Amino acid sequence: MRQGSLKLSASLGFLAIALSITIYGLDIAIMSKTSNRASIAFSSFDTYISYSGIYVATIILGFLCIMGHIATLLSDQKWALYIMSFFLVLINIPREAIVYKYFICFNYTYYQVVQARACLTFVSVVVLILISVELVLFKDKDDRVRNMLPSIVSSLILIGIAILNIFILIKLNTEFKKDINPNTVKIGYFTENEIAQIRQYNFTKDSNYYIRKISSLYELIKSQNKKSVYIDCNKDNCYFKQRTLNYEIACNSESVKFYSDCSIAQKIKIQIKYFDHGYFGYPYYNCGIYKNGTCQSGCPGLINHKLYLVQEFENRVELGWDGFCNCEVKIPNVKLTEDPKLNICDSNGSNLNNNNYLMSMVLILFSSFLFIKTKV
Repeated sequence: MRQGSLKLSASLGFLAIALSITIYGLDIAIMSKTSNRASIAFSSFDTYISYSGIYVATIILGFLCIMGHIATLLSDQKWALYIMSFFLVLINIPREAIVYKYFICFNYTYYQVVQARACLTFVSVVVLILISVELVLFKDKDDRVRNMLPSIVSSLILIGIAILNIFILIKLNTEFKKDINPNTVKIGYFTENEIAQIRQYNFTKDSNYYIRKISSLYELIKSQNKKSVYIDCNKDNCYFKQRTLNYEIACNSESVKFYSDCSIAQKIKIQIKYFDHGYFGYPYYNCGIYKNGTCQSGCPGLINHKLYLVQEFENRVELGWDGFCNCEVKIPNVKLTEDPKLNICDSNGSNLNNNNYLMSMVLILFSSFLFIKTKV
């Protein structure tokens, strides 16, 4: 009978480890995908509670939870329940608490993965309770009495974890259909009054709506126009990757309807810069106009318009990430920072000067060649 008990304990122990690894993988997958979809807005969601901190803590606690199951399986049976109770109290309780907070605070189009995670947790709870009961029932009288308290404590904690996951299933929004991500979040020019209308869901798209949208957020944060920039800091490595998105508007009869500067210019250029991982805040930008072969920094015709992040679902314009979060910050910062010091004419001019220099060198060499040939 004792040999059968050992085999049962080992089987249940291996099952508990397998379930724990699977749940751990699902936690990381859900939080990683949520973080990627929140993109630069995650810093706003972190204003009151650090969800990025919860993500990191979940990775650490989940790993320790797996180690706890392994330690329980490999330990002497008279200490197994104490080890399991120790890890349940110090690791599983805080882990499940922060995971619960994270899962109910965001809406998912992939909510089925969260449901699968909760269901696997139920199975894990049942398996761990069976292990706890088995470690009490199949022992002699003295061991049974000694293991009774940790068995009861473990079972109560596990029941609490199961209840917490029931609440996750109850509060999970299974009707959420908005596929919010950096591709669906757009960058466009709007006035404060228009943003107020969008916030109230009564903004009406006019014929210029698609002209005012210049790019998606994805095109900025994944821009291949990038370089390492050195900035004074207190870290060992003070080089940060900066991405640049350049957008040019050719002035014609259509673009002049929204960009009034096109009435005196041939082209409008908008440049947006962003540091990876949100270092130094949100993206910043400036605008410039080109007329008669010269560049002028700033766009007077857009003085009342600023760049905002918006999204559109079912033909309704909304603020970026509207509906993404249920908790403290329901709408993150959606306004980019205008930086008049960002002189896009300088960057253009430097390239132009380089090109002119190269062209001059080519002409000089070619002239020298003709001169020598003539002499010969």
